[in-house]
Amino acid sequence: MANLPLVFEKNLGQTNTETRFLARMPNYTIFLGASGATIAFQHRQPVPGSSTESNVSPRAVHLRLLGASGASAVVGENPLEAQTNYFVGSDPAQWHPNIPAYAGVRYSRIYKDVDLVYYGSNGNLEYDFVLRPGATPRAIRFAVEGADSARLEPSGELLISTSDSRCS
Repeated sequence: MANLPLVFEKNLGQTNTETRFLARMPNYTIFLGASGATIAFQHRQPVPGSSTESNVSPRAVHLRLLGASGASAVVGENPLEAQTNYFVGSDPAQWHPNIPAYAGVRYSRIYKDVDLVYYGSNGNLEYDFVLRPGATPRAIRFAVEGADSARLEPSGELLISTSDSRCS
């Protein structure tokens, strides 16, 4: 299941209002908001004396963009044929049908002359900063919150670890 593609759903009321897009994987959910990304890990542990597992409170890592434009246009890229439907409860007014899905999400001009594009690769969240001519790369700054460690690999990959999870 680690090779499942990330599918980004546009938030049309199926989660909190701060979220613009979300992506669900078996062990984590990604919430993309105006100020960055939150990765909420959901861990399953064996229930003592049972063959079942239970969910443990999720642990979240926040990638918060510093000095970014909160007015950036956030749009889905590469629409997918799939749609998501949420039919929870018996009140049709609370249902969320036909939610569009995308392979990526673009934040236009998140910094002056800089776009941010989120997408998935081998079940991992990836992102690229796309710079236009004249852009200032030094403007790009973010904080990693909630992780036990974060380090930049020689390949340019950001490796984030918590006590029981690792993502890149």
